[in-house]
Order: sequence, then C-alpha cells, then structure tokens
Amino acid sequence: MLDSVEAPTPDNTTLLVLCGGAGRRMGGRDKPLLSWRNKAMVDWVLESVPRTMPRLISANRNLDRYRTRGTVVADEKSAGSGPLAGVLSAWRVCNTHWMLVAPGDAPDIPDLWWQVMFTAAAAHNHHCVVHDGERQQHLHLLLHRQCVAGLQDFLAGGYFQVFLWLQELNPQIVQFDNPSRFRNLNSPTDLRRS
Repeated sequence: MLDSVEAPTPDNTTLLVLCGGAGRRMGGRDKPLLSWRNKAMVDWVLESVPRTMPRLISANRNLDRYRTRGTVVADEKSAGSGPLAGVLSAWRVCNTHWMLVAPGDAPDIPDLWWQVMFTAAAAHNHHCVVHDGERQQHLHLLLHRQCVAGLQDFLAGGYFQVFLWLQELNPQIVQFDNPSRFRNLNSPTDLRRS
C-alpha cells in the first residue's frame, strides 16, 4: 500500500507508451509504427486516454517519427535491461505523481481502460496491473512515483525481468474479461488476423 496519496486523475497522471523493442518478430521493423486498421499501432494507444492527459513515448529508434506524436524519452538502456529501463527514464522527466503504462504494440486496448485502473488505484491506494481474464499483463500498469526508488535498486542490482519487479511491488490486480483486447501484435500474422 502507498503512503497517503492523491487519487489518479487525467491531470495528475502521464501516459507512457513503451516503443523501445527491437522488433525481431517483425523482421526488425518498429512494431508500434506499423499500421493496424489504417492507423499506426502507437496512435491507437495514445488515443485510448483523454486528450488532456500528458503523454511520453519511450523509444530508442525512429525518434523523429515518434516526436510528431508527443514527447520522446530515449531509453537509457544497458544490454538486456528491457522495458523497465524505459519506465525509469520516463520517471526522470515525468511531472506527474502517477504514470499509466502501456505497450505501443497493443492497439486494441479497451475503451476507458484507464478509468478502470484509476478507480482501482483510488479504492486500494496502490499501484495496479491488468489481468486480462487469462493472464497478468505485466506492461499495462498504473504506477505512483513512490515506486521509483525500488525500481532504481532493482535495475542497479542487475535485474530486468518485469514479472520479478512486479512481485516486489505487489500491485493491485485489476481484472478485465477481454484477453484479446490487451494482446500484443508481435508478428505479420497477428497483424493480418486482426
């Protein structure tokens, strides 16, 4: 449980879209920039929250293309540090108390998913993670700034696995019943089927 904090709102929360992957399963292409239903996947994620909510994009290539969509935070990655390095880099420039995290290759995210997360965080006074009805979605998160010191220590210790950090963080699990809406589109086949 968090120390006494203000409940999340669109004004005190920043959306962080994680776009730092290598795209190996897409032949090296930057997945969030690929088109899904006539729009780049990252744009679906950016448009899933209120327009007034501040936005950051964590990326390590195609930075100019991402900058047309919002403020870009370049990953400060060491080898194998993964998406948590992007989260930590984003906290260094984030001006809000809360951060809503989503991967840039999950474009079918449910309407008002952010509101469900906000309600759970306010009710439980805790960080939150999505469970899609079948499994926990480790990169769909609502985090409070109080997580930063622990995240720094975790990465400084040479760890990088998101699920291990979440075990330490012990966030509130927020239940959804639509697994297909949180799926990552990882391959050309996934794009064609959707």
